[in-house]
Amino acid sequence: LKSAVCFFCANKVVDACKSCESKNNTIEDNFYECTSNRSACGHYFHFHCVVPYLRENPNCPICNSEFEFEKFFRRDQIPEDSKE
Repeated sequence: LKSAVCFFCANKVVDACKSCESKNNTIEDNFYECTSNRSACGHYFHFHCVVPYLRENPNCPICNSEFEFEKFFRRDQIPEDSKE
């Protein structure tokens, strides 16, 4: 997971998304406010990046399967088995 990159903003999912970075928040604010998620099909996205897309499209932008959120996490909540 440490190397997983958000399809939309190209930032690593363990880092803040481009939208949160541009708000000039403190690093701590971004850490707690910028969440990432894993879809049921196994792809990772920042929540702030994928939601605008999902308003218009019901499918995963990578594999085109029906999009379902499987897990949400903050960077301090990444499960050990997901770390590379």
